[in-house]
Amino acid sequence: MAEALRCRECDDVAAPCVAGCPIGVEIPRFVAHVAAGRLREAHEVFMRSSPMPAVCGRVCCEEQLCRAECTARSEGESVSVAKLERFVGDWFREHNGSFSSHQIQAGAPRIAVIGSGPSGLSCAADLAGLGCDVTVFEARQEAGGHIVRDIPEHQLPKSVLEAELKSIHSLGVTFRFGSTVGKTVEIRDLFDRLGYRAVFIAAGAGAPQPFDIPGRDLYGVYSASEFLTRVNLPEARLSGNGRKNLLPTSRVVVVGGGDSALECARTARRIGAGEVTVVCRRSLQDLRARREDVEVSQQEGIQFLYLTSPVRLLGDNAKNLRRVECVEMDVGSPVGGPLPMPKHGTEFQLPADIFLVAIGRLPNTILPIPGLDMDRGGRIKVDPDTHQTSIPCVFAGGNITRNLSITGAMGDGRMAARGIYAFVSRA
Repeated sequence: MAEALRCRECDDVAAPCVAGCPIGVEIPRFVAHVAAGRLREAHEVFMRSSPMPAVCGRVCCEEQLCRAECTARSEGESVSVAKLERFVGDWFREHNGSFSSHQIQAGAPRIAVIGSGPSGLSCAADLAGLGCDVTVFEARQEAGGHIVRDIPEHQLPKSVLEAELKSIHSLGVTFRFGSTVGKTVEIRDLFDRLGYRAVFIAAGAGAPQPFDIPGRDLYGVYSASEFLTRVNLPEARLSGNGRKNLLPTSRVVVVGGGDSALECARTARRIGAGEVTVVCRRSLQDLRARREDVEVSQQEGIQFLYLTSPVRLLGDNAKNLRRVECVEMDVGSPVGGPLPMPKHGTEFQLPADIFLVAIGRLPNTILPIPGLDMDRGGRIKVDPDTHQTSIPCVFAGGNITRNLSITGAMGDGRMAARGIYAFVSRA
């Protein structure tokens, strides 16, 4: 409540924080309810934009979104909306908050959503709220996509995600797990045999970005996605196989400057690594990671080498990683500009047994769909306002179309839901 009282109560419509929120939360109204202690009302306001306040409150990169626009910055620190979201979501769950069941009406337009990551879940929830009969097709055996596979337990407890997924179930959304569209079910069958009137593709981005330097094939080199998935998935947690052979000793080097790099570093510390170093080629000011996470990582003993880039991995005779050769970088332009350039003669080596590559991800491969326009990078081209693809009844959003944060992907899902609803309403 003390944090909420710092809000300057900007107009609900014109508030700059609302403009900076990808999912369009009515932030001034939400914060006003928290300030007055009306927590159930605050929860209701947030649920109009997203069914997962406790999740958003833990993963939102608010420093680059609503907090960057907060008018309270002129008086010091901006209001931490994410912390308020987390508090309200946790309060609702801990006080046995329940969601009213929503019945889908007979004859409602049937929509298929491919993928249950943040974009797919957001789209499904909004469409169900609009009265559509929505089925989510998920290749794995649990919902959440990137959220459940890659976000560490210390940042987002699985119990929190599971509790908030119930709100989406309560809207009447159906989940079909173990269903890979293009393999277990053809996309054409969704229309011709199963009667869906539109499809939203939200397959996400899970393929690791190539990092081709000498020594890439040494034992002990992993992509961020492989490392986090093996540690975070239920079968890994239950059997211990996700941790086995990942940390044979204690020296871990992570390359990258985004949230994924910090997730890897903090997870490595929690499962036994004694020395963890994050190597990033940009300066602290230009990192994509949340500044709060950088500070917490430093408090946990994780070291950061800024303006530094790995150039070679060195191993022993058994092809086990032993050292990472790095080079210092000249200061470059801010994010979006040219990258810093190597400074010749500044090479040095770090001892390492594990090297984690966290430099970004490519869109997940989808089977060719005749008539679907895609760019050279494998991302689906969409109308920026409706998220409609080159095939009128097929829509797409999230990281299968462009590189986005989790809340950015949720925003795509909401925008696509409006486009899909308009499309089926005209058909």
